[in-house]
Amino acid sequence: MSLLDPLSEYKLIVPIAALLLAYLLHHVVFSSKRNPTLPTPKGSLPIVGCTFQALHILKDQTLSEFLNKQQDDLGPLWNLNTFGVYTPIISDPATAKRVMTETSTFVRDDTFEIAATGVLRYGLFLIPSGDLWKKHRKLLQPAFSPSHLRLGAKVSVENTDNLLSTWRKHLSVGNTESNDRHIVINLHQHLSGLALDIIGQVALGGRPFGSVGNLPIKNARGESSGEIPQSFIAFEQIMKTIGSRFGLPLWAWKLLKLENDQAQDGIQYAHNLAARVVKERREALNADGRQRKDQKDLDVLDRVIMSGDAGDADGSMSDAEIRDEILGFMLAGHETTSNALTSIMVHLMQNPRVYAKLQSEIKAALPDNQIPTYDTNLPYANYVVKEGLRLSPAVRLLMRTSTKPVTVLDHHFQAGTNFTVNVYHMQKSKAIWGQDAEQFVPERWEDSEKVKEVEASGAYLPFGAGPMMCIGQKLAVLEMKMVLIRCLQSFDFELVPGQDLRFTVDDITCGFKRGVYVNVKERLVQ
Repeated sequence: MSLLDPLSEYKLIVPIAALLLAYLLHHVVFSSKRNPTLPTPKGSLPIVGCTFQALHILKDQTLSEFLNKQQDDLGPLWNLNTFGVYTPIISDPATAKRVMTETSTFVRDDTFEIAATGVLRYGLFLIPSGDLWKKHRKLLQPAFSPSHLRLGAKVSVENTDNLLSTWRKHLSVGNTESNDRHIVINLHQHLSGLALDIIGQVALGGRPFGSVGNLPIKNARGESSGEIPQSFIAFEQIMKTIGSRFGLPLWAWKLLKLENDQAQDGIQYAHNLAARVVKERREALNADGRQRKDQKDLDVLDRVIMSGDAGDADGSMSDAEIRDEILGFMLAGHETTSNALTSIMVHLMQNPRVYAKLQSEIKAALPDNQIPTYDTNLPYANYVVKEGLRLSPAVRLLMRTSTKPVTVLDHHFQAGTNFTVNVYHMQKSKAIWGQDAEQFVPERWEDSEKVKEVEASGAYLPFGAGPMMCIGQKLAVLEMKMVLIRCLQSFDFELVPGQDLRFTVDDITCGFKRGVYVNVKERLVQ
């Protein structure tokens, strides 16, 4: 839902404008967090700052382009004033690293948690810094050990093969008399369903969501079949709702129709699904005998359930915490991975040289379509994934709030200042990555010493940094590699011409959410 949809109704313009102006005046007069020494975008107005520009940017979904242009024009630190909120935007690697890792000075506040009101509260990825976050992180971290990564590789291959079987079935239907045996899919949808199935089996008690069996597919004759899974629709509604109201004052939610009413069906479905997952797993654990499972083999779902059943023991979770944590993993655990994987596939299809080089490496390392494992070593595949995450990070902005007065790049800020790290700009900066910074060049990752230097500098943050770095980053990267390998072993992919392939930035994460339509053909030469 666009922020501007409600504004098209004339009867709302006057009250919204009046309330907005009053809110902005209050912040300008009473806020101690603004910094008048910071440069601001051209066209910023007294009091309202960039508010009206921001409304158009959100409507047109051009936030990343706007922020990057200001970063180019204004330098590594500038001020964005929207809706009366003063936000310093950072693209200096050393400063970004400091903001993300200096936890005594910079913390995650409750902005994310507030935006998710009525949806979930206790997901690890939105809990503010503090004891509650530490409790959740400590409990869940062992569920991403090497043994779980090995399972993740195996499950990723198995579920990818399920998706490939679906494609093969449709290739054989309606194409028997055609010389052009292909199907057309929305790659974004298919990889989203696949990622949900994988996270269900790795982290949620081996849950078989079965998302990939009946996805929408069009054969060479133009005949369509399948349907969008209800989970896909529900999760998309939820992510849009949270993202659309992120950082907005609570009073604006009703005026802009950003309350839960717009996504109530999706929220209810997700809550019911999470509760069902917990209930079924709890029953299975009770029936099988909890002592039979080695502690090191407990996944996310096992750990939160057994914690909750521990009663008042230290570190136990309430029923609400359990439900929200599982819902959070279903949302974040598949959304970011599928967005990143879709982006990598798009980059491959747009760069035939890289595509062919990766296929050659796969064929040489795994002849006769051998199954990849956790131990499979494909250096170029690693480079492809890292380069895709550099050019198209699923999370482009990272936020932290200062707990005390602080000096950043020679500018002084009060406690409570909200800083934003522009990950996307840093990862495409020519000053850091060279003149080919905006090109898809996996070979840039071959120089291990240079790579270590760049990563240590803070210029590469696709999973964040510091103690709040993504808990599932290793699993996500492994999953991407396994999926890429199995797909490219058996199929060729080609973008359908003429489609809009701009990145969508309309909620928490970024991706090709308008869809990526792809011609899929079985490989003739194995």
